[in-house]
Amino acid sequence: MRVPLSWIREYVSIQDYSANHIAEKLSMAGFEVEAVDDSSQNAKGVVVGRIQSVDSHPNAEKLNVCKVEIGKNEPIQIVCGASNVKPGIHVPVALEGAELKNIGMKIKESEIRGVKSYGMICSLKELGLENESEGIAILDEITDEVRALGTKVDTLLGLNDQVLDIAITANRPDGMSIIGIAREISAILSKKPLKEEEHLEVTEIQQWDPNSKQEELGNTNLYSLTFIDDINNKLKTPNIIRERLDKCKINTVNPLVDITNYVMLKDGQPLHVFDIDALEKLTDKKVDQDSFCITYAKESELFEGLDNNKITLNNDVLMITCNGVNVAIAGVMGSRHSGVTDMTKRVVLEAAVFPQSLIRIGARSIGIRTESSSRFEKGVAEDLTLDSALGAVSMIKKVCEANPKQTWFYSDSKIKKRKLILRREAIERILGPIIDKKEAKELIYTERQKESNQRNSNVEYITDENIEEILYSLNLDFIGIKQGWQVEIPAYRVKDITREIDIIEEIARMVGYDNFSYNLPEPIKPGVLNDEQIFERTIRNSLTSVGIQEITTMSLVGREKNNPTQVIVKNPFLSEASCLRTNLWEEHIEICKRNLKASKLGCWIFEIGKIYQLGRQNEINEKTILSGIICGEKGMEFWTDESKKIKNNYYRARGLIELVFRSMKLELVDKPIKDERLHPGRASEQILEGKHLGYFGQIHPAICEKNDLPYNTFLFEFNYNQLSVAATRSNKLRPTLKSFATVPHVERDISLVVDKNVLASDIISVIKKSARPLLETVELIDRYEDKNIEQLKCSQAFRLRYRSKERTLTDEIIEPIHEKVRIALVKQLNAELRS
Repeated sequence: MRVPLSWIREYVSIQDYSANHIAEKLSMAGFEVEAVDDSSQNAKGVVVGRIQSVDSHPNAEKLNVCKVEIGKNEPIQIVCGASNVKPGIHVPVALEGAELKNIGMKIKESEIRGVKSYGMICSLKELGLENESEGIAILDEITDEVRALGTKVDTLLGLNDQVLDIAITANRPDGMSIIGIAREISAILSKKPLKEEEHLEVTEIQQWDPNSKQEELGNTNLYSLTFIDDINNKLKTPNIIRERLDKCKINTVNPLVDITNYVMLKDGQPLHVFDIDALEKLTDKKVDQDSFCITYAKESELFEGLDNNKITLNNDVLMITCNGVNVAIAGVMGSRHSGVTDMTKRVVLEAAVFPQSLIRIGARSIGIRTESSSRFEKGVAEDLTLDSALGAVSMIKKVCEANPKQTWFYSDSKIKKRKLILRREAIERILGPIIDKKEAKELIYTERQKESNQRNSNVEYITDENIEEILYSLNLDFIGIKQGWQVEIPAYRVKDITREIDIIEEIARMVGYDNFSYNLPEPIKPGVLNDEQIFERTIRNSLTSVGIQEITTMSLVGREKNNPTQVIVKNPFLSEASCLRTNLWEEHIEICKRNLKASKLGCWIFEIGKIYQLGRQNEINEKTILSGIICGEKGMEFWTDESKKIKNNYYRARGLIELVFRSMKLELVDKPIKDERLHPGRASEQILEGKHLGYFGQIHPAICEKNDLPYNTFLFEFNYNQLSVAATRSNKLRPTLKSFATVPHVERDISLVVDKNVLASDIISVIKKSARPLLETVELIDRYEDKNIEQLKCSQAFRLRYRSKERTLTDEIIEPIHEKVRIALVKQLNAELRS
């Protein structure tokens, strides 16, 4: 979730706090801030200018020489190649010394084809406001505000802002909104609850009869439709909305779509607008509130989304229909045929709360995740949905000069206001005493309370007053009772705060976990290894168990020629150890050479170590990697060996690495890659959880020849921290028990001819997606090329194993699924089936 602080300032006074301070406080309170993007860095040294004159460049047809006024006595001369440059317009001008961070350029005086240039006229791309730009930015077209020449351009274009990139956990759906983050910041910094916005009712609200709509709307907790007429969607979206959407990385489309996206970001409530005229044309029927229905899609049904992609649906996907025609995937995406355009005159605004599990299952089954679905999956506050819809209607009325008609509202909500008992004794027992720090001095029990509870005079606990202050700041209504407090949970936190311990956690977050003293159990038990330590030991043991020996090499190496990324030691002991290493593999090759020269048949080694490189700003970047080499044969004795040795090859070496990762429940995907260190046809990029992990491949023959190494020598290199994160997820560390299958499996083979560049992993991926849920395993069993197959094609054969948990499969059950796989292979990979 990207959160512009300029937007937060509308709700919370944060001018006394820096972005980094706010980020630290949020992270300590449970909202991890992954990055702080300072957009002002993109416009440092850029001012407002006005082009006085434009003359052709004497030595270049496509260049112009411009005189630009910047508020000084004399205009400056700038050479510009943009096609839209003309006299009289206001433009952003980067002066000498300006740094354009987005393109990595520092502006200085230069000579272009014999003409001096003393600055640069910028485009929106160069200022970091757009991915692509045609020509320079014309301020007169972007904003109606006129600024004095020479003033900074950052405030004019909304670049004087910082954006927090926050990782929202699944248990805090309220954090998927600007309002939610503002509530959190207000509670942390000002110790006050956020004042909620009030929405005026701009339409007549009509409740649907649950009895008549139960069947049609039974798959949703809440559903509302607002009909709006007389829309002018050709108008320009207000600049403040466009700027905020851009900072949150959401493209602007037209006023209607922009407003729904804006409200979604602000309130956390996804909205969708249907073009009524398009719906009536699509269904050939009049559209009213009773036209809409929520139902499940049919198996293998096709749907064309707003992104113009055709999606194959299944019966796990929840659909919105209008007069029996699919017009949206509920909570995920609308249809291309019902979307709004600049010509839209009448719309119906949909606001809903769909069950979290239905949206999650449906979106995952078709492989699509959107901003809307991510919010529905985490949970949307039902009490706030109608307010968000009415807020959007109010904005549409103002921005699009529209005429709202009527809102139809259906609710089958089963969530009631929750009241919990918070015991003072439980708070003290679980959190323990406050440590003696300046920040915590006011959070102590009074002498009277200490005496009444017969406490040690040196132990200080959080006071009742501070507990009530925290509950108030979190907008948790409470009343005092004998054992503590009765707390009422607001609508936007009912999915998160369900027990007393959750309220205690909120108190701990607000006080600060580091402000509590130790609260050790009695008796004290021995410590245990953490997940990262367990992983480190496991991977070391796994590698050594397959015969690869661990080594340790020196971090200090000699100076390399033409390597500007080396970190140089200021006071080296030896010239051979004057720099920090930038890789591990070169030293590993030296170790292999020494072992082979000592008459060893092979050298299988690995190392977990750090490498260091200089960054662009001369900062030192440190990275931990797992690297190693599999060179030659490996054996401890000869008398039990066969007379004929089995030579090492790519698949045997790669199989050793596969054994290691399978033991930790990690699945690597190989993709061909070109690397100057590796054999061009026997090298692969290793992908883990969809992200680049590292490399595996046969070392290039030229390097082997140069170092007197066997031809079959293999190198592997992986990002250790990425491995550690993946391997220490709870589902990897905790073993799960599954019952043995009690029914037999059924196997089917598929043989197909595809282009040589189609990977077996891609084919397997298509098979897995198409053969759900009965497919148990799929594996490649054959691959060959010969003269009977086209030159650029090859034949691949796969064995599919099907099994049901409940019953023995028959041909009548298997064949439709197997045929679905065949069809998917033909459609998606242009495969020619041979069986």
